[in-house]
Amino acid sequence: MAPKKDKKKQNEPVQPELVTAYKAREPLAAVEPPDVSEVDAQWKALRDQYVQPLPAWNAENVDAMEWKPNETEEPFVSNQFSVFAMPRSFAALVAGWRRAGASALAKGDLLPEEPEPQAQPIPDLKEEPSEPVPDAKAKAKPKADTKAKAKGKNQPEEPPEKPTTMQQYADCTYEGEARVVSQAEFRSRELLLDLDDAAPQLSQAIASQIAAVAEHRLLLPGGCFLWELIHPQDEEGLPLYNPHGKYVVKLFVQGKWRQVAIDDVVPVGYAMHGNNTYASLLPSHQDINIIWPQLLSKALIQAFQDDLNMPLLPCITALTGWVPYQLPLSWSALQGLKAVRTFCTLQTSSQVDFEARQRAELMPSIPQAEAQAGSRKSVAPMQAPAFPPGQEQNLKLGNQPQEALLEFLVCETEEEPRQVRLKADAFVAQHGTPRKQVRDADSEEEDGSADAGNTDGQPVRADEEVDDSDRDDLDEDDDGRSQNTHSGEGEGVEKRTTDQGGSQSGEGAELEQEEEPEMSDMPWVAPWPNQNPHPLLMKSSIQEFQAQLQGGCWVSFEEIEGTTATFCSYIPPGEHVLTATLDTCWDGERAQAFLPPKTCLLRICLVLQELEQGTSRTGIAAGDSKPTPGPPWLQTVFSYEPLKQNGRLSESPPTASPCSCVLQAVNSWRPSSQQALEPPDCINLTVGEGSQPSSISYSSLLPPGEHWYLVSDDAAELAGSVLSVSVEGLLLNGGKSSVDFVEPAKALAKYQMALLPVGPLQYPIHTGYCVWAKSEILVSEAYAGDLQTLQLLCHLTDATLWPYIQLSCLRVSELEAKADDPLENRCASWSVSTVLKSPLLRVMSLPLEDEEATGPAKYVLMLEANLPPEVLPKTGGEISIQIFGPPGTAPEPEDPSEGAEKDGEDGLVDEVPLQLHMLPVDKVMRWQGDCSENDKGLVLCERITVPADGDVTSTLRITVERLPQAFLRATLVAQMPPTEDMRPPDPEGNPLEPLVPGAPINPRDYSGRRNWLSRCKKVAETSGLEIVSFSHVLLRQASTYLLYVHLDQFRGPASLDGGAWLLESFGSGSLEVGPDAMEQDLEELVRKSWESPQEGDAKPRSEKAAETRDAEIERRSVMERL
Repeated sequence: MAPKKDKKKQNEPVQPELVTAYKAREPLAAVEPPDVSEVDAQWKALRDQYVQPLPAWNAENVDAMEWKPNETEEPFVSNQFSVFAMPRSFAALVAGWRRAGASALAKGDLLPEEPEPQAQPIPDLKEEPSEPVPDAKAKAKPKADTKAKAKGKNQPEEPPEKPTTMQQYADCTYEGEARVVSQAEFRSRELLLDLDDAAPQLSQAIASQIAAVAEHRLLLPGGCFLWELIHPQDEEGLPLYNPHGKYVVKLFVQGKWRQVAIDDVVPVGYAMHGNNTYASLLPSHQDINIIWPQLLSKALIQAFQDDLNMPLLPCITALTGWVPYQLPLSWSALQGLKAVRTFCTLQTSSQVDFEARQRAELMPSIPQAEAQAGSRKSVAPMQAPAFPPGQEQNLKLGNQPQEALLEFLVCETEEEPRQVRLKADAFVAQHGTPRKQVRDADSEEEDGSADAGNTDGQPVRADEEVDDSDRDDLDEDDDGRSQNTHSGEGEGVEKRTTDQGGSQSGEGAELEQEEEPEMSDMPWVAPWPNQNPHPLLMKSSIQEFQAQLQGGCWVSFEEIEGTTATFCSYIPPGEHVLTATLDTCWDGERAQAFLPPKTCLLRICLVLQELEQGTSRTGIAAGDSKPTPGPPWLQTVFSYEPLKQNGRLSESPPTASPCSCVLQAVNSWRPSSQQALEPPDCINLTVGEGSQPSSISYSSLLPPGEHWYLVSDDAAELAGSVLSVSVEGLLLNGGKSSVDFVEPAKALAKYQMALLPVGPLQYPIHTGYCVWAKSEILVSEAYAGDLQTLQLLCHLTDATLWPYIQLSCLRVSELEAKADDPLENRCASWSVSTVLKSPLLRVMSLPLEDEEATGPAKYVLMLEANLPPEVLPKTGGEISIQIFGPPGTAPEPEDPSEGAEKDGEDGLVDEVPLQLHMLPVDKVMRWQGDCSENDKGLVLCERITVPADGDVTSTLRITVERLPQAFLRATLVAQMPPTEDMRPPDPEGNPLEPLVPGAPINPRDYSGRRNWLSRCKKVAETSGLEIVSFSHVLLRQASTYLLYVHLDQFRGPASLDGGAWLLESFGSGSLEVGPDAMEQDLEELVRKSWESPQEGDAKPRSEKAAETRDAEIERRSVMERL
């Protein structure tokens, strides 16, 4: 009890009774953010690290492209193709590079050599000069056109119209014989490919696929057949020869039709007869002046130049847009698809006839040999060979013939014995023969055929070897392909028209001039359709198509099974194919840094057609004993192609690293529906691993129904990719079926699933630890017991920060306040438990099920980052999280007609199941101090005082320095004010003044240490190695908290000598922190009370205690003597 005041000193000023050793600490100055200017500019150095995507096809832009047909002194050179991309086996055969059609330009003179193609880096970005600041004092004279400029200031200037292709070719002066395609070929679609089995394997593979496409000449629509993909073109679609050497080829790559700008520089190799003549290494035409095969091959090689080491390129899809569907090879599947589809192929090796090759080497006549020998003495290496008049044909390569993996068209099948007729122009498949095999001699007259596809000849027994006459037949077909063509083809080669403004010399030109009036009287009509064929043709159409497939070779099915395990069926595009494409590629100009796209959802809705009543889809009668089959599964193709690392600028390409796109089924997100057939749970598309190509096509079967797949793409953090999905929908209801890529929020909206968005938020620029964001999720009482999980989709614009970000989910429990409970006791009425603490992932699930939970629930999500010094965030970076609740957690849309009735029933508003509130964390404060040795192992003991202007939510983090491997135990204690019965009465009997919330508490009011300890309540505790953190604390306004951090001597070092600590607060408001001195103050009060005299007694307590102690000692000594 405090002593009474001396009456003599009542008139003197009253001294304050509060005497304490507590002193608040000064917070540390705010940390300056690091300089990230270099990090912000790092993306500019990555512009050339990944290849540029091909631009999408735009017919208007191509028609208005600058062709420059009269500029021949400086021909066009593409900067997108590099010789470094060529395979070693191909590059070893290259003797030089020349312009396609150069032989027609040279006329026997020297062929101009061209440098090796080299890809060029993307041009540097042009920095726009800053506008000069006008001088206010300077007086400029008004210009005459100032008013005119002012009028048009707000109106955008219209760009000048670019001349079209025909306007540019109106004054073309070219008169040579080179053509992209002849008029006869253009109108008949008959090919005259010059095949050479000594060409590189890559060239043979491209030629085989071009030949497979050519067999469908009457099925492909106008504008989609081989040379019709080459631009520039005239009004009829005929490709025009460009002396400038610039062409644009339309190819279906990366999920859509795109334009490939090429030049006409092609590789050549040494020809068969002599080292001074050259032959094309790419597929070429029999007429040396026709260059469309070389242009198409150059465009394919340029489009797939990162995959040229693969045995086969997807050229058929690139040239037609047809979707490849891979199936396991079986006799029933092959027969079934061949009966309804025209485009089925098998991949197998070719067979080389060395005898025919040797005979071809002896073909040149003596005059030709003499002419070539004479030319070697006086002409440089790149000289065109001199041919007799009318024989301007390509030479054969002088290399050894080699086998190649080719794609053969399936033309016909035979059951007994099982064999398949394959065709790829004049190429012969491995173990192929020109005659059909039969099982026995008795069936020769009935089933035999002299040639493949011709049933008039004699068969050969299956157990007999093919004699030399069969080889001769192949040789004759190989040597005389130009004569064995359809009608109109040979005539088109000899009578080429001058369709580009030029004229031919000689009798050929005169003949054309004589025939031209007849052709003008009869307008030409294209015999091919205007759209792609139906994927499943009628039997009559299939038979008609197969009847046109002449030639090829027969191969035993057993031999085919030994060489390949799959075959391919191509599905033509059209309304019956559902297609969706997700293109996230970094654009070609790359004027800005690449921003990773958000996570996307693939939604596939497949609804079968409703058949008429009484019609069976499978054709099985009702009384049939066979079981009724289930619903049909639908053929689906997934294609994935990420942007690859650019290896075109250097001779040593970068090391290929695998890249995956995972489609994870998330049908559980939707309300459970009765679906008998389940789709694949996960589809993994991986490219670039080992010998895998940089693109992949995956074939699968999907059942009817609605299927959701979440797209997780590794390339989304690099430079983007193209993901396309195609579903054959012959049996689907086109109005109700769909395939699309959507945002998850859009897809979940119709199921009334609550969407709680966090952000997008700009994260701070910092190093070290920082709390980025906090959000509070409130779950209503009606849903708290049933809510088990929440789905999270996270997005971060800087992919390098993913490993350093952590997500914490905390459950906050607040005790219900009693009616008689003082308001100041709220400071200890809360607790926090950890539900989840995990690295931040793009897709996460939060388990919220709590069996003991009653009433509404409250959760806190916290994003925290701990960045090492070498990792710096970029300016303007954003992070966002989408939180999805289960179905039914979103409020129903309001109906205006029912609103009045609902409000009038009970006057209550339905509670919202899920709510989200953002908690501020932008108030960052730091304090530091030194550690000192003590018998309690106390690292720090700090008092935290909360201002009276509102509650503060915060994250408290304590780290120690120079104390390696120190294990810390931290406790947060709420110091509640003393109760009224604890406070000592007023000496004069006056009523005590009420305690002011937030004001310092006089230690005397606790009336001793025991009372003070009874008013301290532990609210949180944690432990850690060198770092301890309270993820979320709720500090009530005008309250005081004590923070104790002890050193665990049993789990780490016990010495505190030389250590230091740092306390950080990331919260919503300011805090006052200082060393707690309550125990020292209470001890000081006790010490003073012993020293001061008591009321009515002259002796102080210390003297009385000494007397009592002496008396006790004397009493014990007397007892010992007795």
